[in-house]
Amino acid sequence: MTGLDRAAAEAAVVAALAAARADGLAVSVAVVDERGADLVVVRDDGAAWFTPGVARAKAATSAAMRAPTAALGELRAAYPELADLVDDQLPHRFTTLPGGVPLVLGGRHVGAVAVSGAHPDQDVACAEAAARALAWRPRSPAHPGAIDTCCRGVCRRSSANSTRTPGLLCIDHYSESHHK
Repeated sequence: MTGLDRAAAEAAVVAALAAARADGLAVSVAVVDERGADLVVVRDDGAAWFTPGVARAKAATSAAMRAPTAALGELRAAYPELADLVDDQLPHRFTTLPGGVPLVLGGRHVGAVAVSGAHPDQDVACAEAAARALAWRPRSPAHPGAIDTCCRGVCRRSSANSTRTPGLLCIDHYSESHHK
């Protein structure tokens, strides 16, 4: 894969939502490409109305700066004028709110994922779970963007010898298990 496709973006959302739900959290998740353009934005049931916009800003900032948004707080504190100049040049709001994490696949920066709606440390943990899920994601020759296993064993395609990632659900069966 040369970039971040919709299936990979959806897989990141599924992993972030699974991590949030495991802690009883209702959040929004945004996945953007390397330029900060939306690929997938989801507001989970119960998440506050404004959280998708916050997640978008975190993800777009992380993609543009190729750094976690939490780390950018130090940049803003040390060089507030630089942060303002960067903000003036971006098509979205620059933010240092924790919860945006860059995505690197095959050594290449391909975008970012961000979570909003919980405590900042929880937002970061959920976004990092999404990034780990993408790094692990196996490819299927028939469906290059598909995930072949899930941690909860609800996917009929799961196999006993598969590596399973806690919190990760199969993209094909996410909706089915989410609505049960």
